[in-house]
Amino acid sequence: MISVSNEVVRSQISNSVRNNRELAIRVIGWVLVLSVVVLSLVPGRFRPHVLPSNHEEHFIAYVVVGLFLGVSYPALRQRLILGIMLAIGAASLETAQLFIVGRTSSVEDFMASILGAWTGLLLSSLAQRLLDRMFKAV
Repeated sequence: MISVSNEVVRSQISNSVRNNRELAIRVIGWVLVLSVVVLSLVPGRFRPHVLPSNHEEHFIAYVVVGLFLGVSYPALRQRLILGIMLAIGAASLETAQLFIVGRTSSVEDFMASILGAWTGLLLSSLAQRLLDRMFKAV
């Protein structure tokens, strides 16, 4: 009887840790989305340039966003919806840049963003498995 209750307690603790981890990763993911929006809409002179190419910056930024959001929304349907939402968001941001001083909009940047988002979402499946293994071992 004691071993059964120990298993129940372990299961509850494991679920609680997973839920807290997903919530923390979800908050980070949406903060990253907000960061992409802000950096996409500020005038060109205020935007930092971290990588040599805009395409690389778009790709890496959206990989990270897709990765964090994909881990925090683990269901396949959720990830598909996220992929569509990120594509619509990228298109909207590229369109908005047409009206911002010092910013340019391009189909190539849009494509880099979409490829990055979907790559991040695909990698999130692997990351989810790794996180589950790490926390299961603890």
